[in-house]
Amino acid sequence: MSAHLTLHNRTIAPPGGGGEGHSFATTDPVPVVGLAVGDEPVAVLPAADSAHPGKRMFMYTSAATISQATASCGSPIMNARDRMCFKHFLLMVFAAVFMGVIVVTYLWESTAADSIDPITGVVRLYSFHYFVYCFLGGLSSGLIHLFLTPIDVVKCRIQVGEYCGFRQGFTHMFFEAGGSVSRALPLFFCGWLPTVWGYSLQASSKFFLYEVLKVVLMETTTTTTAEVRPAISTTGVGSTSPPSSAAHGLVAYQFFIFLLSSFLAEVVADLFLAPWEAVKIRMQTSPSFPLHLRIALPRMWEAEGLHGFYKGLVPLWCRQVPHNVIKLSSFEFFVSGVQFTFQYTGVIDTAAPSAVDKLVVSFVAGALAGVVCGIVSHPADTVLSKLNQKTCVQTSNAAPLLANTISDVRRDNMGHSKAKLAFNGMLQSALEVTREIGWRGMWKGLVPRLLMVSSSTALQLVTYDGFKVWVGLPTTRGVILGR
Repeated sequence: MSAHLTLHNRTIAPPGGGGEGHSFATTDPVPVVGLAVGDEPVAVLPAADSAHPGKRMFMYTSAATISQATASCGSPIMNARDRMCFKHFLLMVFAAVFMGVIVVTYLWESTAADSIDPITGVVRLYSFHYFVYCFLGGLSSGLIHLFLTPIDVVKCRIQVGEYCGFRQGFTHMFFEAGGSVSRALPLFFCGWLPTVWGYSLQASSKFFLYEVLKVVLMETTTTTTAEVRPAISTTGVGSTSPPSSAAHGLVAYQFFIFLLSSFLAEVVADLFLAPWEAVKIRMQTSPSFPLHLRIALPRMWEAEGLHGFYKGLVPLWCRQVPHNVIKLSSFEFFVSGVQFTFQYTGVIDTAAPSAVDKLVVSFVAGALAGVVCGIVSHPADTVLSKLNQKTCVQTSNAAPLLANTISDVRRDNMGHSKAKLAFNGMLQSALEVTREIGWRGMWKGLVPRLLMVSSSTALQLVTYDGFKVWVGLPTTRGVILGR
């Protein structure tokens, strides 16, 4: 069966004329370019019009019509080779997750006797159960980003130049939905699913690795570990006694271990965040990008392959690594200041602060730390948003990177040059975007991002510490903490 494809330049009138599809329309007619099979419209794409800046029209016919058109043209969503590579990649991911769950379950059961104190029934510090709880605490803290999705959506659109300010963005999106709260919610929570997946995986792996690396680095580089832990634990939240001489001598060493642990943990954790961040930004900044993961993931794979999910990894590292290192190090500073202020004013008990007192200190210090790290990491965040928006506008029709890699391995042509070329391409793209937007352009959307980062940092740290307190563990403060 064959079909005759034609392009039509049309003007879509305001809503009310009925039709098979659904649309979001402006009050004025908007010129569009339509794709039709015979006389039946299949899809309507918005066309640029200087008379209607910021106005967009989307119209979709039924899925059956679109499927019939694509099948008639012999152009499926993914060809057989791409589909096979995508399925193999998903199978490898699911197999790795399944094996990880089996291994963790086995270790959980086999180390139960050593991980739990038989007298008190409390989980021992730095045991396997302790680190698993740290992983789960990080997983729960990653869910905080779900409630901050509306701020993130407006921030991303400001960074790519769609809006000029925070207030204009919220107002425009609200009226774009017809002034209805129920219709505005899908717009403000656009990309919430990749946000939850990405930041939950990133936070869980980050806090898990951070806790493990703190202990491992301290124990492998210090011969007197038993002396180090009590000395450092005296600097925790709620400590009123002055630090010992050993603690004074270990301040610089503690700070180095602290920074190194957070640095390494974030570098690894961003490998889990990068694919979901790329999908999320495309959903939030590109009107033509699918809003469902089951459609969005194959679409990205077909256009750019695995490289499309990780092409923003370099600017993501530039944003997240300084963000995480500065967040935790400034958190150290602000906790001491907030704790001293609260004790001086009598807000918390100086002799024996409760768990609630410690969590309040963590929340306030986390909010202040979020402002600092948000300012430092904002230029890289703007470059990341602009890079993913630019990629979505100018998509490539090349075969997926992983498909090419598998083919090259079979022909014995795979070497380090391809990986090096891919990395250089990511770096070059980031540099081009930086030169394009300029220094002032990199600070677009700073206010909404500071609001988002400060609140997310405070809520993330207090959620993580709250989970640990709930399961009977001490709050996180310093490199190694006592109770």
